[in-house]
Amino acid sequence: MASRKRYTTSKATKKALKTRGGFVPAGFGNRILNNKDLQKIARDRIFDPSKITNPLYMAGKFTEINEFYKKATDVTKGKTRVTRVDTGRNDTGKAANHGTFPAIETDSERTVGNSAVQQIRELHTKVQLGRRTTSSLNMARKLNGGTKYRFADTMLDNQDATDNVRQALRQGFGFNQKMWMIFKDLTQLTYNDYNSIFQIASLTSPNQDQETPYGATLKEHTMLRIANGSSYFPVKVNIHVFQANDITDPPETLFNTMTSDLVGGVQEQGAIPILKQFSDVVSDSAHLRTTVDPLVTWKASDEFERKVTHIKSFGRKIRPGDVWKVDVTTQCGPGVNLAVLKEASLPTLSGNSVPNFFYMIEAHGYQCEGVSLPEQASFIGTSPGWINMEARKEMEYVPFSSSIDVDADDGGTNTLSGLVRVFKTRESAATRRVNVPVSDIGDPSDVTKTFYIPVQTASLPSYAEELSEKVDSDAARARSRANVFNALSPTE
Repeated sequence: MASRKRYTTSKATKKALKTRGGFVPAGFGNRILNNKDLQKIARDRIFDPSKITNPLYMAGKFTEINEFYKKATDVTKGKTRVTRVDTGRNDTGKAANHGTFPAIETDSERTVGNSAVQQIRELHTKVQLGRRTTSSLNMARKLNGGTKYRFADTMLDNQDATDNVRQALRQGFGFNQKMWMIFKDLTQLTYNDYNSIFQIASLTSPNQDQETPYGATLKEHTMLRIANGSSYFPVKVNIHVFQANDITDPPETLFNTMTSDLVGGVQEQGAIPILKQFSDVVSDSAHLRTTVDPLVTWKASDEFERKVTHIKSFGRKIRPGDVWKVDVTTQCGPGVNLAVLKEASLPTLSGNSVPNFFYMIEAHGYQCEGVSLPEQASFIGTSPGWINMEARKEMEYVPFSSSIDVDADDGGTNTLSGLVRVFKTRESAATRRVNVPVSDIGDPSDVTKTFYIPVQTASLPSYAEELSEKVDSDAARARSRANVFNALSPTE
């Protein structure tokens, strides 16, 4: 009997799949395994070739084969992608394109429901962004512990159907339209959120020029739950992650730079082409939205592209009845620079300034046929649709101490107090070189000069004298070459 074929695999593949259920396939690299691959692995791993003709032995292995195969197919449903993205901000918290860091995106899906009629496909995407928490901040967490605070949860806080936030959570778009929208403070942590934890407004330091305060923020977490509200058509939803290059620009200001005023009919400088914009920006206390041509992207606005750094985009096709859950975790490295946030909190600016990332939701349909009435004219375009959303945002941070203070004047509620670490500001070594204009350089005895060059000669030659000497020297060399040429020329 032929010997059993052995399969090998890379350590990276084994390590990646161990974290996704403990199943380690062999011999198939990093590609997703199909049914034939899994059946072959099951036969080679479970059966003993010397006992394959024994009916009792084979009967006892059937259960083990089925469990092995089911576990393997469950694990390989998920897809993990690791990319590198520009975080857009340096350690001081100011806008700077200083490097790239890993962005890990994992997609998976499962079916929920007991019968075919009640089954719902639940899509799940996990994304990790930002810089890894520094060792000093991890040490502070070990000493004081970590605290997670939830700033918003629409399923708990916005149950009234007439609430602006509840109405903003249901958005639609028409035939041959694409919808763009952002939430003002529902999905991203803003200055107001950080001020409630670290009391930025009352933050003082006797040496503000030499010291930089950092809020001990460990992670920011945003959850979006998006359902297709259409009964017939699928919807493509994209989520774009951006960072403002100037922290004083809140997301709503940046969003408005992409569009023009359709009533006036004047093309705004840097906005998308006005013929590609189908509606004016609708704004309220919760969100901003507009509809554009399905072929237009946010890059069509030069002004918006100039003022933001694109971090990452991810999207899914949501069929009727499907639900897409998105979890975005942003690690904050050494924390958040509170001095920069305090500068962004001037009375003329918005409290919705975002220190890290903000999100733009984009939705459109797929190709379909539309018929106008009463002309019965047929058009091919993208289908209309509706999406229903829920959102939650949280912060994980290190508290000021391991014990929680209770404010008796506030009805006994917990006082939010985050740890603030102060770092000495490094002085910049980038200074201009010493330089002196030529008109100020001369002899030490000349009182009109402020600089001199110590040389052996009594005075510094002027530029005209140097030029004259160079011309005389060049003429002398030319005469010398001419004399040599004449001496070598044949005589008559």
